[in-house]
Amino acid sequence: MALFGPSNSYMGVDIGTSTSKIVELIDRKKRIELVTYAESNLQNLLVNPRSGNQEAIDKTADALKRMIERAEITSTEAVAALPGGVVFSTVLMLPSIPDAEMENAVRFAARDIIPADIDEMVLGWSKVGGEAHMATDLAQTKQPIKEKEGEKPKEPSTEEPKKTVSVFITAAPKDIVDRYIAVFEKLQITLLSLELETFSLSRSLLPSDAKATLLVDFGARATTFHIIDGGIPRVSHTIDF
Repeated sequence: MALFGPSNSYMGVDIGTSTSKIVELIDRKKRIELVTYAESNLQNLLVNPRSGNQEAIDKTADALKRMIERAEITSTEAVAALPGGVVFSTVLMLPSIPDAEMENAVRFAARDIIPADIDEMVLGWSKVGGEAHMATDLAQTKQPIKEKEGEKPKEPSTEEPKKTVSVFITAAPKDIVDRYIAVFEKLQITLLSLELETFSLSRSLLPSDAKATLLVDFGARATTFHIIDGGIPRVSHTIDF
């Protein structure tokens, strides 16, 4: 594997339930160009590691390394997709408050709707149509954002809001996120972000101003239904079929 790649090239990694894929893209300013790609029958061992965390990390990293070498991928920065079946996502209507307060408001609201212990999840959020504030965004930190020990999220301000905003939230189990991070650290590749599959499907298949559209993703073991409106995921639902 090359030590240095073009600064405007990026690697996309999708570890699926039956196969795994890697692409390398380069920004040509006027267009995004596919440089190379690789595919293998590597199954996702990081979601439910049957032989322990470290073995799952080692096997995944070794397989990805072989794929990278055979495809002659040179990029050292990557974005990876998290399986939709392990990520909870929804859209909330919250008071329009400053971003500094929104973080606490989102965490407070999420505790009532996420069907898991929020303290065991990595929470990401973004205002619909605004910039993302994703804890899974690793561009500035290599580790997911964690609350300080014993610290509890503050309740949002009780002042009467002038208006509300739509906020898209995602939550992924910390243990799965940590295993993904460990794989890329072993490969010595900078993991820029972990992203929900819904967003990449939407960007690839629909224009940003498309009316409400149903995207159906038939996988090897499950099927996921996505409702996308104006480029924004509104609903994602996965069934084991």
